[in-house]
Amino acid sequence: MNQNEIELFVKNYIRAYLLQIREQNKFSQEKVANLLDTSRRGCVKLESDESCCDAVTLILILFVVEKDPREFISKMREEFFRTIEEIAADPILV
Repeated sequence: MNQNEIELFVKNYIRAYLLQIREQNKFSQEKVANLLDTSRRGCVKLESDESCCDAVTLILILFVVEKDPREFISKMREEFFRTIEEIAADPILV
């Protein structure tokens, strides 16, 4: 998995996570933006795959948004390695 693929994985994972958190907790984009100390537009960009979260946003997700940061990291790690296995299993077309 190269750096571009890792960035795409992180973008997709954070996007799905934020959408899930908003739905489960009935949060508005404004609420999530406030939790992440960003603008509503910044939240929209994260949810629509326009941008990847930076380290500060990830820390805020872990320490402010997420109730169990260890579970978040564990699930993200599992999904990361599952994705790597899927990429390795895909035949390379020449």
